[in-house]
Amino acid sequence: MATKPPGNTAGQEFRTSWRVLLAAMLGVGLCVNGLPYYTVGVFIDPLAAEFGWARSAISLWSFFLTGGLVVTAPLVGWATDRFGARRVILVSIPLLAVCVAAMSRIGPRIWMLYAAVLAMSVLGSGASGIAYGKTVNSWFSAGRGLALGIFAAGIGLVSIVGPRLIQSVVDALGWRVGFLAVGAAALAAWPLMYLFLFEQRVALAPGQGGATAGATCREALGMPIFWFQAVAYGLFSILIGGMIVLLVPFLTDHGLTRVAAATYAGLFGVGSFAGRIISGYLFDRVHAPYVCAAVFFLAGLAVCVLGLTGARYAGVCILVMGLSLGSEVSALGYITARYFGLRAYGKIFAALAVLTNLGGGLGPFAISWALEWSGGYGLPFLVLGALAAVAAALMVLMGRHPFPDQPGGAGAQVGSPGA
Repeated sequence: MATKPPGNTAGQEFRTSWRVLLAAMLGVGLCVNGLPYYTVGVFIDPLAAEFGWARSAISLWSFFLTGGLVVTAPLVGWATDRFGARRVILVSIPLLAVCVAAMSRIGPRIWMLYAAVLAMSVLGSGASGIAYGKTVNSWFSAGRGLALGIFAAGIGLVSIVGPRLIQSVVDALGWRVGFLAVGAAALAAWPLMYLFLFEQRVALAPGQGGATAGATCREALGMPIFWFQAVAYGLFSILIGGMIVLLVPFLTDHGLTRVAAATYAGLFGVGSFAGRIISGYLFDRVHAPYVCAAVFFLAGLAVCVLGLTGARYAGVCILVMGLSLGSEVSALGYITARYFGLRAYGKIFAALAVLTNLGGGLGPFAISWALEWSGGYGLPFLVLGALAAVAAALMVLMGRHPFPDQPGGAGAQVGSPGA
């Protein structure tokens, strides 16, 4: 059984673990938090045209998707801590793929859509950021911020090319084939995860710090910093969840073609991809909550500009919101590990993810309802900007993390990234 000395540098960590990192990056991009979520907007208009459903009703898709993740997050967190992230991911990917493909068979009753999405999120929840994030955190400490940024960039990369590719499939072959394509893409991740994704486990001497140091879930729930993070992520996710789902309809309502709107939406992915890398780099050098506060505020400003000016400055605003999303995703895994350690990482991350997923799920429906009530995007988008400002303020209130930085690989490793 191979061992690694304590106190590895970031460069040593990347040389040892780059296969694991790239596998996790691809896996999280193609699985439940990635492609199925970011292509919701592509299916809204085709489903509305075929079945006569309202956009607000279809956008509840996102609520059921994230609602399933909320319900199963504690179970996934417990399972990753108990059985290991690799096993959970390998079981979940085929279930996710089958559920997505089954969405191609839905009929004219909208409850069929909701049931299919809920099944997808529940059965596919094991292939989510909880399990993938724990795997990456187990291999990196000195370079953890950048590693998590690269890992989360998988979602950003998929959000750049995914909506445009699936849009092309839907336009050419119909929305039913579009669902089959999303399911096939998710299943394609399985062999790569089997070959390259391994979690490092560390055996430590008594009293030694390291990957098993940190708070229990109960201790974390008693800390004010946990609730600052949870509420901030939840509020900001209302903005991000709403914009991801309703961005294409917003652009088409302001005169863009569906093809042009999908291309514009790709800027969200470009910003998200860059934001994950940049924020990850900064987290290793700057107090992470301050970075989050800055990008949350900028995202709120950007959505306010969209609400007041329409699509005039859409390119810049979408790019800024993408950058902020990238920072939020990277921060969730980074701050969980730094503030609470890896002792109960799965459970604590799952608890934080509950409010994040609730916000992301309610955002599209809340914005759609507010749009129908107010008759325009101005007021709903200004409210979203205010929520982002509150989230930024909560991040500023956080202090230093209570657990010391943990050297990666201070003991025996189970599994090998190249095995």
